[in-house]
Amino acid sequence: MAAIWWTFPAERPSLRRGSSELVVAALLLLGFAAFAVSAHPPQALDGPWNGLSLRWPENIWTAPWLFLRYIKLLIAPWPLAIDRVVTPITGALAPRFFIGLFSVLAAALFVLVARRKNSLSALGVTWLLIAFLPISNIIPLHNPVADRYAYALVAGFALLPAALPLDDRVIRRGVIAIAVVYVALLELRLPDFANDTALWFSNVRVEPHSARAQTGLGLAAWHSGDLETAIQYFSRADELNPRDVTAMINLAVMDARTNNLDAASEKIEEALRRRPDKPEAWATLALVREAQGRREEAMEAAENARKNDPLGRY
Repeated sequence: MAAIWWTFPAERPSLRRGSSELVVAALLLLGFAAFAVSAHPPQALDGPWNGLSLRWPENIWTAPWLFLRYIKLLIAPWPLAIDRVVTPITGALAPRFFIGLFSVLAAALFVLVARRKNSLSALGVTWLLIAFLPISNIIPLHNPVADRYAYALVAGFALLPAALPLDDRVIRRGVIAIAVVYVALLELRLPDFANDTALWFSNVRVEPHSARAQTGLGLAAWHSGDLETAIQYFSRADELNPRDVTAMINLAVMDARTNNLDAASEKIEEALRRRPDKPEAWATLALVREAQGRREEAMEAAENARKNDPLGRY
């Protein structure tokens, strides 16, 4: 709202009214943020590392590069993947940090220069900068980067072609041609959503180091009855990210369902050694201990599942 008033001074209300509206908006934002973090810390700001989130100060060095990555994704949305893995930038001397920082500064300079001559394009770039803040990892996210995070940036990006002189025939036809290309890319993408296996296979083609995609393929193979392939995918996922013990938990469940309770117990205990905060692991351990006839230990594990689950699922 403040950005609209800044780029379009004619739309700016009186100081009293504008200040009141900004205060109301700020209170709503703070109230939403307080509600969002009331049950648990905001994203990956606290708690054990999940193997993906950007840790301090890598989150700061990587943030400008992520901005450039999302701009690239808006301009050329191909290939896409539902799960991404980002290599963190470890210091201020890394070339990727300088390239990303240059892109952020260039965007800010464009806003300052274009504000008086082309308010709509200035607002579009300002929108991009503001919408990027929640996904910049200044507050570390559990998943540092995801294509879906670009959704909030799309509105600002759409203002940029709208700011062009569309009465010019060449420019108008160019914008239409780009829109047709985007629709074609969307149509090409639709078969990836035919089923779970197709979705995760498309993800692995784009992001082969995604442990979540390997786990998804393992679940799809398991549900289709191909246990050997499922074990291979789960094992690969566990190798890619040992801090995400979801694959290990699934391997333990597979052992338990074949009545191999000792192997299941060993795997779930290993998962808890890595991530003692994981409620799914404690809940699985409770089921294994119950099947082993160790009732008191099962109850203790179930209690730990409840204690470690802020969402109240157990």
